[in-house]
Amino acid sequence: MAEDKRRLRALAKARRDALSVEVRRAASARIQRRLFTLPAVRTARRVFVYISAGSEVQTAALIDELIKRGIEVLVPLIVDRQTMHAVPFPGWDGLQPGTLGIPTPPAGTPPVGHPDCVLLPGLALTLGGVRLGYGGGYYDRWLASHSPANLVALAFEVQITRHLPSTSTDVTVPIICTEDRLVQVDDDAEPYLDIG
Repeated sequence: MAEDKRRLRALAKARRDALSVEVRRAASARIQRRLFTLPAVRTARRVFVYISAGSEVQTAALIDELIKRGIEVLVPLIVDRQTMHAVPFPGWDGLQPGTLGIPTPPAGTPPVGHPDCVLLPGLALTLGGVRLGYGGGYYDRWLASHSPANLVALAFEVQITRHLPSTSTDVTVPIICTEDRLVQVDDDAEPYLDIG
């Protein structure tokens, strides 16, 4: 299974990387608009969201909009090879280069209580809610220990696939937000795109 996941990660990343900067920017804006139709996001007091890097669904404008709406923003802080915390967003000027090449809050920033909503990144997802992450397991471990009430994966349509290998430690995502739709996870849904 580990080899299958490595192969699928490479395929999924290549598919996402193939989207032009303009397409990713426009699709990310559409995802943001669609995201705010969700009551779980609109009524949240505290949202945990990733800081985008590379070809991921862009979150900078989303973070700014959450703050503008008076929602407290939490972002990831990698503590060690096993641990990630959700810590207060320190503002763009307060971020530092992170160990994974992603801007991060300063080391030692203390975690905050449970968020009302978590917005997840990923490389690929199925319509059944299986998520293929980057291989570090940070989100799966954090989610297993925090069990947030509202969990939404942000993805471009090209990231949706027919099948992904999963284990008992992989967290299933109940809602997927793409540029074209909100997907309420359905194990019986008909797949509509395969990455290989």
